[in-house]
Amino acid sequence: MAQIYQLVPLPQGIFAGMDLVTRAVVGLLHDRIRLSNYNLIGDPAGSQWYDTVEERVYCIFTHAELATSLGVSESTIRRSLTILHKDNLVWWRKATYKGANRYFLHDGIMNALRSSSIRSN
Repeated sequence: MAQIYQLVPLPQGIFAGMDLVTRAVVGLLHDRIRLSNYNLIGDPAGSQWYDTVEERVYCIFTHAELATSLGVSESTIRRSLTILHKDNLVWWRKATYKGANRYFLHDGIMNALRSSSIRSN
């Protein structure tokens, strides 16, 4: 996986006004969703990383995994996810009871990150 600082979007455009941790959460989720998408393409069953209810690719994380990956507390992760959910940029569904969440990113974030990666290359 890429270094965390490489995944954090700059505070411009759709990310303007977001604090560093919230942008890091977005970057980490985006990176994992891209990986899920690559795995989906190589998956003969074709459905392991695709949610038929939401009709999109997802990634799986627990709050503890997100917190460990970013070096912050779980309460900080919950605060960032609340901000992103309130702005309708990220949403999630429980995969199983007591299981990890399936995270989905709004198309606006996916497009903004795709555009910024094209410009930086």
